[in-house]
Amino acid sequence: MAAYLSMGEAHRRIADYLSRVADSVSSSDGAALASLLAVSSAPAPTPLSDALSAFPDFPRLAADRYPHLSDLLPPLLRAIHSHSLRRFADAYPFEKAANAFLQEFRNWETPWAMEAMHTVALEIRLLAEKADREPATSGKNPDKLQAAGSFLMKVFGALAV
Repeated sequence: MAAYLSMGEAHRRIADYLSRVADSVSSSDGAALASLLAVSSAPAPTPLSDALSAFPDFPRLAADRYPHLSDLLPPLLRAIHSHSLRRFADAYPFEKAANAFLQEFRNWETPWAMEAMHTVALEIRLLAEKADREPATSGKNPDKLQAAGSFLMKVFGALAV
């Protein structure tokens, strides 16, 4: 069970994470960014996942603080939060963050973010597999892995240019 966090402490932890993501982008630190985008490999719960549970307005915080990353950060935080709760189908909208990252990746003029792109591609596959296991047990049609395959084709297209 997670320890109680004050709203202020939760806000601070989320703001720190967001700052680290923004700093890794602005300093072209691909390794740091890759570690911050690793949703499924983080142990649960983490200090960030506890903070996301305690501060439900985290998507607005992310969009307000870093409007230039507003397509990436809110779905990334939602994915981290849902994954930490083991709600994998709810974590799959990481695909929105992945698409936003891919769009940014295409705009960067140097390949500094290759390690982060590798992490995003791996994460989308891992999250899709986990998400597809949930509906399969409830009789729903698993389709996330197919969607992940489409995303990976976009990645290959971006890398081939």
